[in-house]
Amino acid sequence: MAARVRCTCLLLMMPHLATANTPSIYDCREVLEIFVAGLLLDDSKSEVRTHTLLSKERLRDAGRLWVDAIARGLAGDWIETGVWRGGTSLLAALIARASENAPECRQKGKQSTMHTIWLADSFQGLPPATTLDERMGGKSRMDPAGSFAVSIDAVAALFRRHGFEATSPGAGATIDEQERPSAFRELRSASGLTSVRLLKGWFNETLSKAPIGTLAVLRLDGDLYTSTMDAIVPLYPK
Repeated sequence: MAARVRCTCLLLMMPHLATANTPSIYDCREVLEIFVAGLLLDDSKSEVRTHTLLSKERLRDAGRLWVDAIARGLAGDWIETGVWRGGTSLLAALIARASENAPECRQKGKQSTMHTIWLADSFQGLPPATTLDERMGGKSRMDPAGSFAVSIDAVAALFRRHGFEATSPGAGATIDEQERPSAFRELRSASGLTSVRLLKGWFNETLSKAPIGTLAVLRLDGDLYTSTMDAIVPLYPK
């Protein structure tokens, strides 16, 4: 969980990448921090930046969570609840994929670890604010229902542009979350070691039923108080 994560400083130099015959002078954490720094260096060319509302500084902080999880070998899935256009989750997926190809991130005698990244969202914008939301957040600060709506197709397309492909011809089919609240679309990296799962529906209808096991990183971005609680109650114990 985020509360256990130790933040580290970003390094801005480029590494001499390790090869089979040339060991790297960097460790896994440093290699991935350099990767994140390079990814966020040019805002105009980064779909991570153009598909999120997070500032560059907050993206770096989020990146440190995922880098730390890999560097410490924390077991479990990663999840973001509330993904909007998918930019922040894309950063997580790109970090996971980078670790697949970094010899520094492999435990001695073992192959790269598989990472499963969940993107949970209604994909139809915010739900209507309740009286509890208005009391906890202030009525004047409530966005209208449906704000920030982005389709699941648009988010899946973002990941496909970055080399994550549907696992089967049927993986792109429309999900009826009312009939199948645990259904999700899955895309994978070319190696198959990084899995991105898009879970569509309201948090209170999907998260307790989805096949999510242990969690290593939980990132909550549900905007409303009730949305946050609908996510943290079923997921924090994991």
